[in-house]
Parts: sequence; C-alpha cells; structure tokens
Amino acid sequence: AIGFFNPSYICYLGYYHEPVFMVSKISCLASFFTFNRFLLISFLFTNMGYYGFALIYTTSKKIIQGYNKQLAIGCLFIPSSIFWSSALAKEPVCILALGLIFSCAVKLFLQKKFSLVTLLQLLFFSYILYVVKSYIFYCFLFAFVFWILFNRIKKLMSKSFLIKTSFWLVAIIVLAGMTFSRDVISNIF
Repeated sequence: AIGFFNPSYICYLGYYHEPVFMVSKISCLASFFTFNRFLLISFLFTNMGYYGFALIYTTSKKIIQGYNKQLAIGCLFIPSSIFWSSALAKEPVCILALGLIFSCAVKLFLQKKFSLVTLLQLLFFSYILYVVKSYIFYCFLFAFVFWILFNRIKKLMSKSFLIKTSFWLVAIIVLAGMTFSRDVISNIF
C-alpha cells in the first residue's frame, strides 16, 4: 500500500521519531506529581522555562560583571522569551536544558570546578537538548567551543610574534581543510 497509511511512509515523515514524543514523556512523568491536572502540568513547564532563563542569567552574571541590568533585560524580560517558555511545548524543555548545559559547561571549562554530578548533568541535558531540538544543541556547541577557543587565542596572541604567526598558519590550514571537506560536514548536519 502506498500513501498515508503505509507505516514506513509515516515513519519517513518523522511521526515516530523520539523528539515528537519527548514532551509527552515529560508531561506523563509530571502528571504523577501534579495529579494529572493540565493547569498544573502547564505551570510546571512554564517554571521549567523560567528556571532555564534564570540559570542563563546567573551564569552570565558570573562571567560578565557590571552589566546586570543589560543581562537581565536580555535574558529575562524579552517578551519573546516569556512567550516561548510557557505552555506544553518543546521550548521550555529546550530552555531548561540549555540553561543547565550552559551552567555546567561554565563550571567545568571556565571555572575549572570538576565534579561527577556536574559532568553527568551536562551529559544528560545535552542528550535531552539533542533529542528535542538538535539544531539548538549544535548552535550552542559551536558557539561555546568558539568562545573557549577565542579566549585561549586571545591569551596566546599577547605572548609573542612566533605564536601569532603559528596561530594564523594553523587557522589557514584548518579553514582550507574545512573548505575541502564540506561534504563530510554537510552529512553531519
């Protein structure tokens, strides 16, 4: 049978993939604690989103001192953020996972505070974000790695001329390699 009733056709459309049911799984888990009430489950999802924004704000405040008002406006008071972090949708789950990933990554890689709990949180919420919306995970991963490399490069650039020259040589080689391997990168995304 060809058409909409073919199971392989429905699977091809993406209906039976895990990201579709992630919100249902989380709301099912939440229904045990909220007595299966929609309003309480929606309230829980909204608070998950706000907690994610609060984590992003407090972690950014630790890194960037002196801009508390600007960070609060950017992280907490933008109407789009409030709109997308409410109700039963994928966005509150993504915002919570993104906030926890950002907080754990800063603890591990910038503050050098290694703990097994932080590492497990980073891995678990990275998996959640990757399953729910993988493009957000890839964007965050690229931005965070670029930020870490930029900070390391900035420290190296102030050292000497030889290090500056070797950095630019390595950067040119890496960019040339990325240009020639576009097919491999396009298959990943």
